[in-house]
Amino acid sequence: MKKKLSSFSSLSSGLQVVIYGQFFINLGYFSLFPFISLYLLELNTSPATIGMILAARSGSNIVGMLLGGAYADRYGSKRIMNLGLLISSMGYLSLIWAFSPMSFVISFIIIGLFSGFAYPAESKIIIDNTDPENRADAYGLIRTVMNLAAAIAPLIGVTIFLKWPIVSYIAIAIIQIFYVIAVFFMITEKTKEGASFPTNTIKAFTEYGLVFKDSKFMYILLALTLSSVAYYIMETTLPMFLHQRVTDAEHLYTLLLMINTYMVIFLQVFVTKWGKRFTHRKAAAIGQYIYFAALIIMSFSMNAWSLIFSVVLFTLGEMLIASPAFVLLTEVKHESAVGKYQAIARLRLAVAQPISSLVGGFVLQIGGSMAMALSYAFFALLGAVMLTRQKKRSTSEKSFESVL
Repeated sequence: MKKKLSSFSSLSSGLQVVIYGQFFINLGYFSLFPFISLYLLELNTSPATIGMILAARSGSNIVGMLLGGAYADRYGSKRIMNLGLLISSMGYLSLIWAFSPMSFVISFIIIGLFSGFAYPAESKIIIDNTDPENRADAYGLIRTVMNLAAAIAPLIGVTIFLKWPIVSYIAIAIIQIFYVIAVFFMITEKTKEGASFPTNTIKAFTEYGLVFKDSKFMYILLALTLSSVAYYIMETTLPMFLHQRVTDAEHLYTLLLMINTYMVIFLQVFVTKWGKRFTHRKAAAIGQYIYFAALIIMSFSMNAWSLIFSVVLFTLGEMLIASPAFVLLTEVKHESAVGKYQAIARLRLAVAQPISSLVGGFVLQIGGSMAMALSYAFFALLGAVMLTRQKKRSTSEKSFESVL
């Protein structure tokens, strides 16, 4: 593996497969799930029932990640990833026959459980096909294609899914099956597989004790979870904030999301390279301080232009945090438990999102929009201070100037 990613062709074939796979997987995901609520409403499904259906997917996804992390360490990344993708593709196909709330719940549980099951193994493959010197670059590329897919997908959702949902279900299943085939033939397992498969679920879960005892990893995870709480203002409570500040909140929110998405598409790779002049921890901390500044500005913003500026600044912080955060969470104490580490690392988002929604909504109701923005700023500041004050350095956390 080359230590500097000068072009896409310099990537290993395994990493190229993952990048292409992430683009098409996210193209399918973002063309379906943002619109599934509208489709269910057309089937006369109540809002409460729709919430239950979506929660079934989210809850099963968490369980799947925990199981997938343990099994990937024991049974190998390729097998677990392909098993998860293959069964989740069957879940998408089962939606063809889903017309009642219970049938949607069952299909979404299958999709959530086995897509989550595949995730830690896919993260292991990314780690296996990169080294500490180019891992941030690789993740920057992955974020770019994910956001590119997210930008294109809504058009597909409006023009295809809402009109011919069965076509979408079949297309997503086919995408995942082709991804399985590509992984099977083009990715070589690089980590040594365990000698035995867990004999029961309890044993698979108890092995997570290795992760929770790694105090350095858990400290960094907590610091990054705090910044994730701040980040989720973009996806959770920002529309309510805008509703109290401007007259045309819906259109402004759409514009702000577009700015955020396209900034990541066009600038993520460059920001990642610029951030390499710092250690990973320092780059992530700077990004969190930028979050803090952006949210302070947002708290005082009363017009569209100042709100746009705050989101531009916020997105710069997001891009600076993303790749270093991924790399920091791959620096593990127990190499035999990489899958478990990645499962726990991913779960920080599952924890941060509901906290962001609950805290933001509560503070908005009690203290108003300024207090809400300031509460998010506090989370960002606390995370930044934690990373700044963490003095214990790993040998892989040196400056990358020597390889630029």
